[in-house]
Amino acid sequence: MILRHASFYTISIYINTILAALQGIVAAKLLDPYYMGYFSQIKVILSYMMLINVGFINGLIIVLPKADKKTQDEYISNGFWISFFLYILGSLIFLALYFTFNDKAFIFAAVIFPIYGIKELPIYILRSKGDFKHLSLLYLIISIVSFVLVTVLIYLFRFRGALGALSISVSLTLIFGIIIGKMKIEFKIIKHRIVSLFKNGIVIYIKEFFRFLKSSMEKFVMMFIMPKEVYAVYTVGIVMISFFDILPATIFQYLLPDFIRKNDKWSERKMSKTVSLITFIMTVLLLIGIYVFTILIPKVLPYYEPSLMIFYILSFTCFINIWNYIIYNKFVSENKLQYMYISQFVGLIALLMSVAIFYGFLGFNESNVIYAAYAILIARIVYIISLLIIFKSKTKLNLFTKETIIVSTLSIATIIISLFTLKYFLHLTIIIALMYALLFLNKAKQWLKELML
Repeated sequence: MILRHASFYTISIYINTILAALQGIVAAKLLDPYYMGYFSQIKVILSYMMLINVGFINGLIIVLPKADKKTQDEYISNGFWISFFLYILGSLIFLALYFTFNDKAFIFAAVIFPIYGIKELPIYILRSKGDFKHLSLLYLIISIVSFVLVTVLIYLFRFRGALGALSISVSLTLIFGIIIGKMKIEFKIIKHRIVSLFKNGIVIYIKEFFRFLKSSMEKFVMMFIMPKEVYAVYTVGIVMISFFDILPATIFQYLLPDFIRKNDKWSERKMSKTVSLITFIMTVLLLIGIYVFTILIPKVLPYYEPSLMIFYILSFTCFINIWNYIIYNKFVSENKLQYMYISQFVGLIALLMSVAIFYGFLGFNESNVIYAAYAILIARIVYIISLLIIFKSKTKLNLFTKETIIVSTLSIATIIISLFTLKYFLHLTIIIALMYALLFLNKAKQWLKELML
């Protein structure tokens, strides 16, 4: 039953992701590469400033599922106001950066940031309550509105239209979130509620801090050392990856409240079968994606054809993220999230070393940035190996079972084979996808049946 509900949520997220991908295609088509890169950089600096909220929003994930209605309202009101004050501080920091570097991007960031940050609150609240029906509705409304805004405003006003679309979109996300989530916000500061949010959220925040740095540090570093046109090429490759990475992200977001409430039921066997099932689905989707993007990108976005190689190389990180998300859920449910810090730190150091080595020896242009993608992949492999070792030592659970090894190995091998055949016979990718699906179809049905019990 829970996977059936999760699939509805995942489908809604995929609709949202498809429209977001179309937004990216529209932006890349209508903006020249310089402004495409500039627009991407603005979104990156906004994302990094979100780190100023040191766990108050994250704490909602832990406290809301266990609280009664009155206590939930108190946590939500206190989470809203403490977060809003922190985001105002973030705006002041952006103003200071403007006067230091004289870059107008920081003025725009200062104006939009409080709304940009606080818009996440309704999303966290709906996730924490397990109200994925309304969360799906929110995502669908916002994705449709955002797509229309981006298409119309960029077409009419180009770069200024992109900034305007972003501003209106984040404002509507907050408004619709408050309405759909039926949030009751009162100006009521309760000290022990704020302290509780911080204590419960800081552990998740630190883990998310390292995860965010590990997953986006290369974008942040490259933002300063790449020409904007090259950065745009890299960004388009990452956008293609995000379409597939949303699968495990949304499923495990949905499952997190269940992990917290029913931790004992998430045994080694159940977790291994979940990994195998999602790996199977991911492989089929990646094979279809490789086929579609290989045809689509050269025709629609010929300047961004090098982005395809970035997509091909980093597509393997989608498998890594499946392991990462399920371990995260288990650690959260057992209050052992702090054990992820070591592997997060290892992954971050490996990532920084990889990017630094490639930049030092090769520099960055349209071709060399592709080789940097290999370094990023190696860094993430180092991270997941360290995480699996730590997970086994701290929980006595082994996710690297015979079944998951066989499924993961065959899945990765299938992707590699399809990539090697692209230059010789593109349509063979679909044949490979069908053969792979038939190979595991009966087994996948069995996994799904067992997980739905």
